[in-house]
Amino acid sequence: MRLTWPDVSPGRFYEANDVLALALACKREFWSSGASRDAQKWSLDITDVSGLLVSAVKGNCFRGAEWCLQKPGGPWAACDVYVVVQRKWNEAAHKDMDKAFYLKCAISKAGSMLLSGSNHPTGS
Repeated sequence: MRLTWPDVSPGRFYEANDVLALALACKREFWSSGASRDAQKWSLDITDVSGLLVSAVKGNCFRGAEWCLQKPGGPWAACDVYVVVQRKWNEAAHKDMDKAFYLKCAISKAGSMLLSGSNHPTGS
């Protein structure tokens, strides 16, 4: 049997207001193994990623939709993709610099939690 995946890139899976409400409430978990690695590598916690997502949704930074694999052989989730730019102090450069973050999220089946598929700087 061959599975056919719908083309999802042009539109959203989830209403922006639903994503925003869950992000504001920090009702989020690092769902994929990649999201957990991203969080550790970039020293991000749930509050940090929720804040980035709030900025992304409020800033209309939606970039498309993609399928996300939880882990090899694991379940898939339909994710909305956002890219948001955050201005932060860069110690090495001794100045504020922009850093763009790539965020993928899905809403749980129950509608009560955001599932993080990716949360890392773009290009990393």
